[in-house]
Amino acid sequence: ENHFCKEFLGNEALKRIKDKGYTRFGVNGLRINMNVFNDAKKYPCAIKENMNVNKILLLHGDKDLLVPYKQSLRVSSINSKIELQIIENGTHCFYDNTINDVIIKTVEFLKGE
Repeated sequence: ENHFCKEFLGNEALKRIKDKGYTRFGVNGLRINMNVFNDAKKYPCAIKENMNVNKILLLHGDKDLLVPYKQSLRVSSINSKIELQIIENGTHCFYDNTINDVIIKTVEFLKGE
């Protein structure tokens, strides 16, 4: 849905796999082949309403330019066990000063606070 997925997992990526046998994925240029696409079709979505888990924590930075907030909202609506928390000033990978917030929220979640 977003630019990242379209670029690295979309039709152009499939065309490169068919032409070259692989495509490059992500900022590090990891080589992936058709097995990745085939595996994605084989395995069901990991987040379902009937998942046998207690809770899932989903953290989303409000300054994330890669994954739109609406995507996290949609994922959190798939399963009532998903708790979506926003990290203020957080970017996509929390490379900034928000990593401490990520750690605190994660520890609180795991403790059940």
